[in-house]
Amino acid sequence: MPVALCSVHDKQLLKFQEQKYKESLGPCSRFVYQKCNRYPNDGDFGVKIVATKTIYKDNLIPELHGQTKLWLGPAAFLNHDCEANTDIYSLGSTSAIVKANKKIKCGKEITVYYGPHYFGINNKDCMCHSCEFKGIGHYQVNEQGAGYIMSEEDCSEERTPREDVYTCNICGQIFVYKCWLGRHIASHMDPIHKCTHCDRVFNRKDTLNRHVRTVHEKIKHSCEICDAKFSTTRAKTRHINRIHSEEDTTVHCPKCPSTFSCQLDLKYHDNLKHTFTTPYKCKECNQGFETPYLLHIHGKSHDKQRNDL
Repeated sequence: MPVALCSVHDKQLLKFQEQKYKESLGPCSRFVYQKCNRYPNDGDFGVKIVATKTIYKDNLIPELHGQTKLWLGPAAFLNHDCEANTDIYSLGSTSAIVKANKKIKCGKEITVYYGPHYFGINNKDCMCHSCEFKGIGHYQVNEQGAGYIMSEEDCSEERTPREDVYTCNICGQIFVYKCWLGRHIASHMDPIHKCTHCDRVFNRKDTLNRHVRTVHEKIKHSCEICDAKFSTTRAKTRHINRIHSEEDTTVHCPKCPSTFSCQLDLKYHDNLKHTFTTPYKCKECNQGFETPYLLHIHGKSHDKQRNDL
């Protein structure tokens, strides 16, 4: 339909989509569009979205915006993965963005989960990276030969587990490395590593050691640029990326005109002003707070109560 014949609403929608695509290609965008040859039905027109900066868990990705009725916008190019690294985050009845559910490293594809039966029953025809790695879906291997596409009857049969991965016998979670499985199993165990300086008890010895270094020994990590000191190397790295990075890391709130120096500040702002979510829970009374700082202030009230006893 020629633009001249479009309604006012359609023209506004077209202008809005144009703006979103420009933002996705701008200097503040954290991803690029790349050619994708994984899916034969796409021919030579396949596209994937690849992160150009590290995106941390629970970070919103406002550049990946979509209109939910037809999934228009940059988010339309998100490919499916059965273990996707983002979830759809609704902005209302007509639009959405995506939210990272795990850390996405620079160079990794950003994916979303289409659903349990999008590629046939139980996604038996799925060709995503996770299905290829596990040898399931389109990549199921059995007596019919490699790459055999399962029938509906085959879906009910028990799949043979891979021998090159490590499975937790308690919850069934799968790990690529044995050491990862060992660390995970510790989370199921009762805490046995007691701090000699306070009453804290930990599941893992390395967690205890980190607690002693940062809380009791107060080991500091200095910034090589401005000599600011931090209790962990992660905090120091975050400081360098936020304060000393030459890149423009300004992030924009997709719901209001506010801007922030990093995604973490945007997350706190969103909790306080828009979603009112309280993910930071007090271990003593389970009360939730929008930011770690508010949780810290609340914790002092418990300390005061104990001191008054």
